[in-house]
Amino acid sequence: MIWHASTRWGEAGAIVCVALAAASTGCTNGTPDFDIRADVARGNYARAESKLREYVGDNDNRPLEYLLDRSRLGIVTLADGRPDAAEPWLAESFATLRRQGLNENRQVGAAVLGESGQLFWKGEPFEQALTLHYTALCYAMLNQWDNARAAANASLFQLRSYAQGDQSLTKTDLAQRAATLDEAWLDKGYANVKTDFALGYFVAGLANFALGRSDPDRANEARDFFREAFTLRPALRPVAEAIVAGRANTVVFVDTGIGPSKQRYGDDGVLTRFAGGGGATGSVSLIVNNDPPADAALACDVQTMASDHRWNNLEDVRKFKSLLGTGLIAGGVIVAATSDNRSSEGRRNAQLAAGLGMVLAGLAVKATAQADIRHCEVMPASILVGATTITDAATLSIHAPGLDMVLPGVRGPSAGEPVRVVYVRVPSQPAPAWTSSGRVVYATDSLPVRVPGDDLPYILGGRCCRTPTADTLRLYQASGNLTNLSLMDLQNLYTDEGITWRAGDEIDGPKRHILEGGPSLVAPIAGSAGFARLVGQEHEFYRPKSARVKELAAFYAAQAATKAAAATTAPPSTITPKEKNQ
Repeated sequence: MIWHASTRWGEAGAIVCVALAAASTGCTNGTPDFDIRADVARGNYARAESKLREYVGDNDNRPLEYLLDRSRLGIVTLADGRPDAAEPWLAESFATLRRQGLNENRQVGAAVLGESGQLFWKGEPFEQALTLHYTALCYAMLNQWDNARAAANASLFQLRSYAQGDQSLTKTDLAQRAATLDEAWLDKGYANVKTDFALGYFVAGLANFALGRSDPDRANEARDFFREAFTLRPALRPVAEAIVAGRANTVVFVDTGIGPSKQRYGDDGVLTRFAGGGGATGSVSLIVNNDPPADAALACDVQTMASDHRWNNLEDVRKFKSLLGTGLIAGGVIVAATSDNRSSEGRRNAQLAAGLGMVLAGLAVKATAQADIRHCEVMPASILVGATTITDAATLSIHAPGLDMVLPGVRGPSAGEPVRVVYVRVPSQPAPAWTSSGRVVYATDSLPVRVPGDDLPYILGGRCCRTPTADTLRLYQASGNLTNLSLMDLQNLYTDEGITWRAGDEIDGPKRHILEGGPSLVAPIAGSAGFARLVGQEHEFYRPKSARVKELAAFYAAQAATKAAAATTAPPSTITPKEKNQ
């Protein structure tokens, strides 16, 4: 049988197409199927958390995004003001980041199928450091200072620098060198340098300070870490000094803006850069009630950090891979085109097959040369730190040009707590109205204050979202409501509606609050952005599901309508002007 050149090329083309299709199978970029950045920008942390929880629960289809999914979920949950719910996800992220050889024996598959289809997401070094920062912050908010110290110390890992003298190489510089020099240059042309992560040093200092009240060694270590932090960022010095001198008992961490996104660029899209973020803030003022303001200083500029090659793992610096693919294609064409027609049929076929094999390999390499752009989309643009004094539940105002946020119910340290940590994620502009309202429209367990309408449960038309306890029932009955119900009757109303009121009842993870259409009474901690969003604005009336709750809600709605009608039709006062003046 004679195999004509046209037939050979046609069959080879079909093989190439099949190979390229196979190469792309199973690849994923790890991007959620909803606009997570938009949710975070608007302060809809609970919605983002609810969606991300579905990703965490889909381990069978997303094994390579194990760390990415947990990092995103933990950070968003913490931003919503629920450190207890964020801790499991951040703890798993911490444990995964400490694991060595995460992608061992997967490099060959990545070379063929592409990185996002074969490699576990580990994140760029700056994403790893920030994830560890949020882990430390979470433990600090839970007053678990040993764990906070461990996570903060872990964020202070050494960096790889390819700088020559005072000149730092750009990504493009590195890619060009990798393409022209020996491939191993990326593994030997660098120097390990001390990290410049000022935020990590600051949190490590804070953790040691909290642990060192009766330990001189820890106190000295705290001062050393603080010194490293304000040597890198001098604006942090007055903040650290206020803490050490005892002039402040509360440390406030403020996240502003949306961090940069990871984008491809360069030939064949083999290089990546972080760009497109916004809303970074250089400084903010913290005002507790009407006290003089305290400044919060910039501790981390995420865009600058993400642009520094020392904070990137450089796995995308694969210009040489693209060039290799181009070389294979060109070489294969030459080999195939120079097959000698005077040679035997078998020899010609072998030479042509060898050339086509090189073309096939080259096309496969080029098709998978595009860099992995999976990244943690929930990072902020800037992270600021301030210190102030709070002795009781207070209103904390955060001010900067174009930024105004008011947080009711911020608490200072409790008895035995060395220092209190408050974390606030500020929504981007234009900010929702609830960010500056300072209102508490609904009553919750997070803040023990009375609000109008809290003498009736929200599920019955009132404004009380407290858990059903004996004290809560007494509050209702003191106003003449639910007088014929026992505590068990009250709790059964919630059970019939499928509503949980204890965190331990949420077997498969925290649920959205009933004010936002969820089945839970568990609210974010007072003073958080999630708490302000939840209680600082009006929500829709609750729609009962069970017959008993529908009946009671209708009864109290009719009662309220009767009272309102009576108020509007009451006869005018018969007091004469003379009597009024007496």
